[in-house]
Amino acid sequence: MTTILDDRVLDFGLNILATESNKCAICTTQPTTYAQATTLVSGGGYALAIYTYLGSAFFSPAASSSPTGRKVTFKGVTAAPVSEDGTAAYWAIVDSTNSRLLVSGAFDAALAVYAVAPFSIGGFDIVFASSATLFLMLSAGVYVAPTEDSGHGELVNFIRARPSAWRRPHRIAAITRE
Repeated sequence: MTTILDDRVLDFGLNILATESNKCAICTTQPTTYAQATTLVSGGGYALAIYTYLGSAFFSPAASSSPTGRKVTFKGVTAAPVSEDGTAAYWAIVDSTNSRLLVSGAFDAALAVYAVAPFSIGGFDIVFASSATLFLMLSAGVYVAPTEDSGHGELVNFIRARPSAWRRPHRIAAITRE
């Protein structure tokens, strides 16, 4: 599974995620545009639910020790309402002020969600590795490459699941039903 970052995030780094992200969507298909991420399935988009933050969806950039570099931590979502029934397989973080899709990725496992039950997503890190760590990642076949059709950079296997000390966006942590 890949995580796609917008060119602006690649150009200006993690600070864009920490200052401009203000909504999180759960989606049926991985969105590659703002409209896909923020339009409900019934309206022709991919979103099943959209959660709005009072501030940013990420904490400020900080040091990352594993891998060595810089990171932002997603604040997560707790008990947010679902707008439409469907299967949530992807997440997306957007900047609604400027109508930008900032980052999207896949959950570890797709889950059925229902309009009568809220959803939650646990926190995760997005890490920009230091040059030494990036060299080790490149030699292991992990790389950042532009996609032909979108021009976005894809972080391929960039965020790995524990226990290897890398973190990857995890499945929707909890779905409670009334």
